Amino acid sequence: MMRTLYVLASAIVLIMAVTWFVLILPEFREVPMSFHVGDRVGFNLNTTALTFGTVYPGGSSTRNLTIYNQDNYDKTAYLSAEGDMASLVKFQAEVPVPAESNVQVNITATAPAGVAYGNYTGTLKVFLRKAI
Repeated sequence: MMRTLYVLASAIVLIMAVTWFVLILPEFREVPMSFHVGDRVGFNLNTTALTFGTVYPGGSSTRNLTIYNQDNYDKTAYLSAEGDMASLVKFQAEVPVPAESNVQVNITATAPAGVAYGNYTGTLKVFLRKAI
């Protein structure tokens, strides 16, 4: 009887752990972002961060982020921004990523008219988890 209870309890713990790691615990990445507002236009082709270059007040710059799904099941990416750039960037907040494929997400940084010249930074947070 005790052995049966032990096996049953172990199976429940194993099922809960698998559920946690497959469905609940997402993959997580933080991508640094930077943006400069100035009196000239410039660009940056950095591939390890979302660097939007330099734009005039009232201008914008767009970069693409590629999200990969190498697993054989569909996933959903959830994006959010933090830092002083959070209010300056626009993107799709929830992106379906089919199995064994990748998707491109446009991230656009806009400098509102009248915004102060200077450097703006932030972090794009990407959570990727199994689609439910």
